[in-house]
Amino acid sequence: MKILFIVFNQVGRGTYLRAHELARALTKLGHEMTILASAVQLRAETKIHVQDGLKIIEVSDRINGPTRAGWDLGNLSARIKAIRSLNFDLVHGFESRPTVIYPALTLHKKGVSLFLDWADWFGSKGSIEERPNLMIRALLRPFENYYETHFRKLPLGTSVICRTLAQRAISLGVPENKVCLLPNGFDVENWSPISTEQARLTLGLAQKQFFVGYLGSFFPNDATLVIDTFNRLTASDSQIKFMHIGYSNYRVKPGVNHSAAVIETGPKSFQNMQTYLSACDVLLLPFKNNPANNGRFPLKFSNYLACGRPIIATDVGDIPHYIKKHRCGIVIEDSPEALVQAIHHLKAHPDLGSDCGQSALELSGNPQESWLSRATTLNQFYSEHIKGKP
Repeated sequence: MKILFIVFNQVGRGTYLRAHELARALTKLGHEMTILASAVQLRAETKIHVQDGLKIIEVSDRINGPTRAGWDLGNLSARIKAIRSLNFDLVHGFESRPTVIYPALTLHKKGVSLFLDWADWFGSKGSIEERPNLMIRALLRPFENYYETHFRKLPLGTSVICRTLAQRAISLGVPENKVCLLPNGFDVENWSPISTEQARLTLGLAQKQFFVGYLGSFFPNDATLVIDTFNRLTASDSQIKFMHIGYSNYRVKPGVNHSAAVIETGPKSFQNMQTYLSACDVLLLPFKNNPANNGRFPLKFSNYLACGRPIIATDVGDIPHYIKKHRCGIVIEDSPEALVQAIHHLKAHPDLGSDCGQSALELSGNPQESWLSRATTLNQFYSEHIKGKP
């Protein structure tokens, strides 16, 4: 089939990465895949190119700011123009913000089979409540609520990243047989695990420090959890360092009493990012127990597994199930005290950390948890529901 994936995200960021990995795997199953996404550059001409066997259509936003997350009307208009004359058998929208749902509906009206993916809880009680600007929060909440829920019963099927969103879709009237649980794949291509010693030698980091790592962005409450944790840790143990890897919208360093205990790498290439993760003794998923965190399945979990390091995760969302089942880390409550205790425990028991790291590598390499396995599940879901299409 000729399949179009539509994402509101900029190329290489957020849910684009989920769509890209699924699309690559679907090409191995014989499909012709196109991704429609936003360009990183503002106010540029629409660009079409081929990457990893996928056709990528990049459309620019017109205005910088919050509207770049799927609300830019100039982007929306350019997207519809870019796809209006193209032929597809199936369109799969990732989320349902305006720059996704309206191009998808344009094709749906022409008879193209419509599916939607749900990978984040954006509306009331979800990530909208994590916005620090009260005015923007109040302004966007009704729009987030409408676009997140209004179109859910329309598609032939809905893929969801976690059980919380599966239950939410069903509560909105989506029949259970039209919901496909589709977590991220755990395999990471173009990366071979390296030792902690080798990673630190490559990066010029001290061999005797105990590095605790975290990749990417925070919600504000999660950043506060980490700040409180490291203020407790560094008060008694100068050997422990926090390594914040990659881009982040919220920084930990300004809130930590001993700023020298925090390393901020800033954005890194994929290979450098994985090397920094590999330089760590333990990796964190420090999420507060709220709907925003229960309604997602961060892709960083796959990056962590591929490095073969023990993972400490708060008991939030679906990821703790995998950590417990495969014994690749420690699951705790969402408190600074529990995080401090878990970090100290792994520091005092390096053999346990090594065993957890080996289990993480085995889970990363498990074919049943790969992107190809996820794509096979999705392909079967497509077939079942297109067959029953009115």
